[in-house]
Amino acid sequence: MSQPLCNGSFPLKVNAKAGRVEHEVFERANAGSNASTRTSDHRPVSVVLEDTVIV
Repeated sequence: MSQPLCNGSFPLKVNAKAGRVEHEVFERANAGSNASTRTSDHRPVSVVLEDTVIV
């Protein structure tokens, strides 16, 4: 879903590099996991939307 948010495929566009990578959330969610029980190899990203304009 992140690529459509950056490339204009969705009616909402988020500028590249505008998000915050949630490293701590990922590490806490995967504490004690191994390669086969990890949630994903991708870290979650948060974006705060302000002055939102639908394009």
